[in-house]
Amino acid sequence: DIKRDLVSLGEHSAEVEPFDDVQLMAFALQGVTHTGTLEEIAQWWLNLALPRFQDVVGSGKSTLPFRQIPTEIAAAYLCGRVVAALRTYWLLKAELVRCRVATVYERVEKPAVAVVSAMESAGIRVDGQALELIGQELAGEMTEHATQVYELAGQEFNLGSPQQVGRVLFEELGLKGGKKGKSGSYSTDAAVLDKLAGQGHLIAESLLSWRQLSKLKSTYTDALPEHIDPKTGRVHSRFAMAAASTGRLSSVDPNLMNIPIR
Repeated sequence: DIKRDLVSLGEHSAEVEPFDDVQLMAFALQGVTHTGTLEEIAQWWLNLALPRFQDVVGSGKSTLPFRQIPTEIAAAYLCGRVVAALRTYWLLKAELVRCRVATVYERVEKPAVAVVSAMESAGIRVDGQALELIGQELAGEMTEHATQVYELAGQEFNLGSPQQVGRVLFEELGLKGGKKGKSGSYSTDAAVLDKLAGQGHLIAESLLSWRQLSKLKSTYTDALPEHIDPKTGRVHSRFAMAAASTGRLSSVDPNLMNIPIR
């Protein structure tokens, strides 16, 4: 996963070439199987169990900053990763040729690293003020739908609670079609509400609309501004090159690929 290093080094005007990436080499050979982390790659190709980062720094409230880890432990962890990457490199380099996928790696995967790292460094402009205004509009529409739901139900309740929604719809209003799952609560997923709305129940329509608006607000208008880098004023999402089985990029921190075009 050298792309992450290229982005970090690029912040200090340092460029690296030539390079190879064992993650992409493994991806060209196996697709998404055993290519997520160096630990997975080393385990699969070398039968070598590398310690995880969490094993070194801890987890939860006991997590320590890496700079506080004793030098001997930190050195063993980092040097072990370097050795594993190098051993895997020599093995996969020969395997690419043997399996006749060296061309895919050399001409498709490897050249894209510099391009995608440049994309991450450049970032994507996000208009925080516009999102704030859209968020206010969504909140107003959510209030309208919530008010309609409360009027139809004859009471106020937590629209974000599937348990409370199920109880109101199927026990207090007596709508047909309610089914309890293993947890003992009624299912109120989109399919159930769609079916009720198709039967002419306005409360189900309003609940569906409220949920859609709530997801838009929480996932995008509220969350995206938190990812704007104060130094650049842009969102610097990370694009994973070896995560999707189709070979396309996937986007994390934040995920920019599911944003509705409208």
